[in-house]
Amino acid sequence: MGRSAAHAALDLFGESVELALVSRSAEQILVNGRNHRTTTVERISAGRKPDVFVPTNFVTREFFFQFGENLFKAQNKKIVSSAVNNIRRIEPKSVVVISSGVTSKPHDPSKDQSYLAYRDMKLFELEQLTAVSNELGVPLIEARLYSASGEYMKSPELFAFGNIVKQARSGYVELTSSHEVWRKYLDAVDFMKVCLASALAEKSRVIESGGVLLEVETFASICLSLFGFSIDAIKRPRVLGADDRYYSSSEEFESLADEMGIPLANIEDQILTVSKLFER
Repeated sequence: MGRSAAHAALDLFGESVELALVSRSAEQILVNGRNHRTTTVERISAGRKPDVFVPTNFVTREFFFQFGENLFKAQNKKIVSSAVNNIRRIEPKSVVVISSGVTSKPHDPSKDQSYLAYRDMKLFELEQLTAVSNELGVPLIEARLYSASGEYMKSPELFAFGNIVKQARSGYVELTSSHEVWRKYLDAVDFMKVCLASALAEKSRVIESGGVLLEVETFASICLSLFGFSIDAIKRPRVLGADDRYYSSSEEFESLADEMGIPLANIEDQILTVSKLFER
């Protein structure tokens, strides 16, 4: 989400905005077609306080089995501890934490261990960043993201959105879900625009992501049609069982974006944006 946040800032405030992209390994980061020099926490803390600080580093759920549970949790605790220390040193005027829809869900022991560990770590992150924001007396925006798309997706084929787009490009989509799967998708840059603009209002709040609500088979049909193929070129098991609905029931996000004058990418534009990732 780091580059999505930077892209959002450039779109919102123009090229004159002072972007402080923190990295200890890369000298430059490509954002919106341009390379931007990175900096360090030390340099930022020596200058004026930034208006918004967005810590984006986190080991996400898809890496759980690669890392193993112990290392997965240890790495994320280390990352969160570093974010807390950086916030204390930088003393920003506001903080945006990239939260997750899982933080709003009750503990469910029937979920697999990757989900449970990810939920634990996102709750831990939220708890720690809320505490340090309260300690400094600065507002915190909990950017509660459910599902997103966009040009900065890493390994897009690992996610349902990217996987279906990739399949549809070849003219055929195979779905594995034997129950209805409903999601709301929006572009991550659009999400970050609303969150950054809200952070400048100097008031803590939760922002849950919105977007276009679609069942996965309908989404696959839209993808196939967009690429010029038959919408019947979909294979799926017989649909049985309870629906899988992972999205916010709130309609507040769209209202916020409208109030701020922030246009949201439609589903076709989101599909075409992600499709370009498979042309590289």
